[in-house]
Amino acid sequence: MHGFGRRLAVVFVLTIVVVGTLRSQEPEKRFRFTGDIGVVNTAGNTRVTTINVGDELGYRIGKVLLTQTFALVYGKSEGELTTNSQVARGRAEFAFSDKVSGYTFVGYERNRFAAYRGGPMRASVWR
Repeated sequence: MHGFGRRLAVVFVLTIVVVGTLRSQEPEKRFRFTGDIGVVNTAGNTRVTTINVGDELGYRIGKVLLTQTFALVYGKSEGELTTNSQVARGRAEFAFSDKVSGYTFVGYERNRFAAYRGGPMRASVWR
């Protein structure tokens, strides 16, 4: 049993090393879009209705990746507003190499019920 555990560990490590070196056969797309829409309507002891909408749009131009993000959550309970969150962001990222890139973004975030009104945000970060 002890030898089996060692062999299993070696196979596991080799699998991780091999999988880590594999590349996708499909070329990276220049344009990508992800969107979501959700509606929840429940009734019982209380009546709750929640609606959420969001998207992420990305476009690559050479070493630059431009990304736009939007999210909205709106909800009522017993006819009274209980959730209202809004997020909108734009981001530009530049890849200096495979491991080093920098980005800057601008955005707006508001969550009335978390007492957070971020307003316009700007930042530049290296990673």
